[in-house]
Amino acid sequence: MQVFGTDTLFFPYIPDLILPHLTPLEPLHLPYTIRVDKDYITNPTKTVYDVLVPVPSPLRHQLQSLGRVGGAAGDSYLSTLTAISSLDDALALTIQKINQTNAKRKFFESLAREPAGFVKRWISSQKRDLEVIAGEAGRAGGEDGSIGEEFRRGGRESVWG
Repeated sequence: MQVFGTDTLFFPYIPDLILPHLTPLEPLHLPYTIRVDKDYITNPTKTVYDVLVPVPSPLRHQLQSLGRVGGAAGDSYLSTLTAISSLDDALALTIQKINQTNAKRKFFESLAREPAGFVKRWISSQKRDLEVIAGEAGRAGGEDGSIGEEFRRGGRESVWG
């Protein structure tokens, strides 16, 4: 808050507030002399020279375009946000439809593979759900003797083996 000078700020104004903190500092100039005298040239010491080459920041233009909220740029920014939001909603609905279609496909595929066993398992599942909803089911199921022998029995021949 102290950096931006305000207690609250709006998201579209963040680039305008951050941009002054991202600009490079002014270069530090150190005066120096390049020696060309004969004593120095015959016995030179290692010297490093940094040459600064100005390179434009690739993000600067994008940050500045985001910061323009007023006028035509602000209108295009808001219309872009609206378009992104509507596309996001459409994508979420499409994913939901895909998941529902996949669940239906698995249901019918399992029914087609083994109709009798599927219907038996499905009715058993519905019965268990009804017992849970009605409050008639045991804690973990099976306390009332409804668990089959293969679940009670231990060893290699059981379902636990």
